[in-house]
Amino acid sequence: MNELDKLHEQILALEMENHELRQKLVEQEYEQFSLQSIQKLAKAGNWKLNHLSYEVELSPELIDILGLSQEHRLWHWNDFTALLAKMNTSDATGRLVAPPNEGISMPYLYLDYVRPDGDHIHLKHFSKTFLNTIGQPLRTVGLVQDVSEERKQTRSLELQSITDELTGLYNRRRINEVLQQELDREDAEFSLILLDLDFFKQVNDTYGHLFGDKVLKHLARLLQLELPDPAVCARWGGEEFLVMLPDHSLSQASAIAARVRQELAKFHLPDGSPTTASFGVTQRARGEDISGLLSRVDHLMYTAKQSGRDRICSAKASEDDSQIITDA
Repeated sequence: MNELDKLHEQILALEMENHELRQKLVEQEYEQFSLQSIQKLAKAGNWKLNHLSYEVELSPELIDILGLSQEHRLWHWNDFTALLAKMNTSDATGRLVAPPNEGISMPYLYLDYVRPDGDHIHLKHFSKTFLNTIGQPLRTVGLVQDVSEERKQTRSLELQSITDELTGLYNRRRINEVLQQELDREDAEFSLILLDLDFFKQVNDTYGHLFGDKVLKHLARLLQLELPDPAVCARWGGEEFLVMLPDHSLSQASAIAARVRQELAKFHLPDGSPTTASFGVTQRARGEDISGLLSRVDHLMYTAKQSGRDRICSAKASEDDSQIITDA
């Protein structure tokens, strides 16, 4: 092989190597484009920590999520963790990077973050630390996702699951949970009010269900206005409403029931007659279960019905029917 042929082979080899390099560059550009596109669609970005210099580099996507300007690409680690931890009481520095010899992947961490423009967003964070050959931290990569919309939707669904659609009060399921939580606390003291609108079927039959809904919503607003802040109120079912009053004695709860009864009467039906309800009021007894408590307040409410309606019947757990106090 002469010198010219050798030269041609060398040129061909260089062209092939150049072609392979260009091909790899195109593939890297494609992978980078794909990664950036995925991160934008997922509202995610990443950061990289150099454990030698403790310098953090933020991706353009993460800079956008955090509401920063592009010149804020490089941070010192302490400044970066302080930025993320502004609204969080826990130590973000110790939760973003795995300590040496304790594994290299950190569990998901949720952070509340305030952007420079004042917007509050929720971030989901995952990080992984890569070690060198002798087990020392070398690089940590963090993935940060804006999950504000997902959090909002989740909370909306949670609220719907515990709220009565018509009145906006808690539903029966939710107040049952609250009652059980209070009963599980042996030292918790509270009273219950169960009220039922009088002749409500007649109201619906005479004036229609739309007017009946108006009465129910008016009563719900009245309860929200008249009940003290610690109170928990729910639509128990139909035209029945249940109120739990933490740290209220039987006499205090009865006084609140009387005030609600008085205010409710100011809402007149189309024929001019007042809107009335029958009330049962009782106080939690130590050691009793939810079934006994609800059965007693239900019995008191029906006693008020049977005694003429538009009245309040109250009693403690230890009292029999002869000791029920009726306030007409």
